[in-house]
Amino acid sequence: MPSRNPRISNASAQHLRMELDVVAQVETRVQHQRWWSLRFEHPVMEERFQIYYEESSIVSSKWACGVTLGSAAALQAAVFYDVFALKSHERTPWVFVDIAVAAYETKAVTISDQHDLRILAALDEARKAHDVTRTMFFLLVLLGAIATTWSAQFLAFCVLAMYVKSSEQKFWSPDELLALSATSQELDLFTFAHSCTLPLTTLLLTTLESQDVFVTLPLRVESVADFAQEIENRYQPKNPYHNALHAASVVWDVNFFLRKLEASRLAPVQLFSALVAAAVHDVNHPGVNNAFLVATTAPLAIKYSDDSVLERMHLAEAFQTCTKDGCDIFEAFPPDLRRQSRLQIISMVLATDLSGHLTHVNRLKSKLYAVHPTSELNDPSSTPGPMLPDELVLQTLIMMADVGHAMKSFPLHLAWSERVAEEFYRQGDTERQFGLTISPLCDHAAGVERFEKNQIGFLDFVVLPLYNAARDVLPLADFDDVITNVRQNAATWENRAQAKNDMIPNSPVDAMLAIPATIEEAVAYTEIVVDVGNDSKTKQVGSKASGL
Repeated sequence: MPSRNPRISNASAQHLRMELDVVAQVETRVQHQRWWSLRFEHPVMEERFQIYYEESSIVSSKWACGVTLGSAAALQAAVFYDVFALKSHERTPWVFVDIAVAAYETKAVTISDQHDLRILAALDEARKAHDVTRTMFFLLVLLGAIATTWSAQFLAFCVLAMYVKSSEQKFWSPDELLALSATSQELDLFTFAHSCTLPLTTLLLTTLESQDVFVTLPLRVESVADFAQEIENRYQPKNPYHNALHAASVVWDVNFFLRKLEASRLAPVQLFSALVAAAVHDVNHPGVNNAFLVATTAPLAIKYSDDSVLERMHLAEAFQTCTKDGCDIFEAFPPDLRRQSRLQIISMVLATDLSGHLTHVNRLKSKLYAVHPTSELNDPSSTPGPMLPDELVLQTLIMMADVGHAMKSFPLHLAWSERVAEEFYRQGDTERQFGLTISPLCDHAAGVERFEKNQIGFLDFVVLPLYNAARDVLPLADFDDVITNVRQNAATWENRAQAKNDMIPNSPVDAMLAIPATIEEAVAYTEIVVDVGNDSKTKQVGSKASGL
């Protein structure tokens, strides 16, 4: 039963915040709406929340939480945000009637004006009907526009939203996405996320379809879709970088590299495993790296014996999702095919542990598996080595995709770099609270000062060695263009760093944080930046890198 206390207890408020956090994982854009930090401490609102939560949709519950815990001014901004979403997603207008009901409820508990109460009753009746048109909704809001300033502002927001030019909004039809997935290495996911509520699910299904996987394998589209949505919901939207959008980016880039392979040497099950591994490789990432979990003896570190803690957790989350009703992506696979796909996914996700980055690069550079070693291109007597094993091919593709923003146009590369830096700074703040030594690249002040140089080190010592080695052993079409893009981004960072140095005198911090001269030092130096899927400690030099 809903509480009748005149004030909401701290425990109840905490519970409501927890509920809202769960809902936020379904609608990832809620991360931008931080209006739940305040609350209306009124029993009527708490009761209203209970009614919404029990009887209405999850979207309605979200807005009821917002009214219960948020301020009216912030709620206006949130409503304004989703009025545009209404135009983008063509959602049923009754959901927004729900919002208006909740908003007027806030006013109704403090005023007695019969006009406002009639508006509230009309809106509530409209919500129950579930068939209110958009025009009716705006007419209902118009009736209350003269009552309060809040209503007038809300009406202005709605009218403004109605006149947004469609040409100013970017949309992708399924056919356009399929065509793009077959030709393009770059998709502006930040723009895409504004017109797609579930970007990871959408891109996983799109890339699987573009690879004809649904035709060549015994798959149920419904099961794959339900699995993808469950995985997307398990990503934590609070993370600036390790969220569902990053996973969607890796899915897109893995598909791009699969398209780059000149020989169609991979079997359909390998294509399927590669794209699924990309989707799940960071699921439920907590926003801190392996070194932090080990240093703080976190339960995950204990559970996985300090060995590739995050990567093993991501795999467990993925396979646990398969046990849910309707989410078993392997349900129609024969036992042998199921086992084969699982092993491929495990191998690829574990490869994103940075502790194995240097070993993997050196293995590729050994020329043991060279398809066309650059030093022997003009030697007619040279004999190419054996083909790279499929397992190493798949591992290399996901490792490259996990740092794939390095090959994008600079504005996109910059946006991703800023996101990962923000996540590192948050870890540094947490380490400071724990009294731990702040990990490299996690100190906010030093990180801001050396941001450009950190990115140069990341590209020069992590990305380019991997990409160059892959070019020598994988038959990737036009891959020199990809490497050129990475080098152009590195040059841009150099220019920005030089411009910054011209404006700011040299700091003692620069001498302390000199860019490493060897890739061994670079792996330690960039351990968190790489976060090729999961920032993780380097086994050989992990303690040095983390400072713990």
